[in-house]
Amino acid sequence: MPIEELILNAIQGNIVYLLLAVLFVVLVLKAVPIVSQSEQHVIECFGRLHSVLGPGINSIIPFLDRVAHKISILEHQLPTASQDAITRDNVLVQIDTSIFHRITEPEKTVYRIRDVDSAISTTVVGIVRAEIGKMDLAEVPANRTALITTVKKLVEGAVDEWGIEVTRVEILDVNLDTATRAAMMQQLNAHVVHK
Repeated sequence: MPIEELILNAIQGNIVYLLLAVLFVVLVLKAVPIVSQSEQHVIECFGRLHSVLGPGINSIIPFLDRVAHKISILEHQLPTASQDAITRDNVLVQIDTSIFHRITEPEKTVYRIRDVDSAISTTVVGIVRAEIGKMDLAEVPANRTALITTVKKLVEGAVDEWGIEVTRVEILDVNLDTATRAAMMQQLNAHVVHK
């Protein structure tokens, strides 16, 4: 019997064992997901939340449980946002803000809100406008630290149900609109001329 036939017979006889070995390897890989340090995985079983896997080696039931969402738990900075606000003394100002946040409860973030960044940005705009509306123009720069603290506290309260922690709020700049700036310069120049 030629050697080719011997090899073919050996493979045919062991094909079942080879298939079982491949199946075993696939089952092990599916049953033992490894989650990186910067992520958490949301596991669903038949479309329902089953668990959240933390960093490291985990175990799930293959083909029943599945990794539905891979969520980064790293701190994330929203793009700098500029919004208009009107002070108590009816001056239009432009506020530049920057928000830092991170996801602490992925199951809430996944199932309670669709677009996290947009929701936080919208929330910040409303809160900043409301807080600026409580101040006169002269108070805004002087109370910047208190304003940051208040905005952070209010944003944290609003996004807590989404499983998000606001780690930092920054008010980068407070600008006046062109007409107000020109009027203030005229008033300053008139004041200097009268002296």
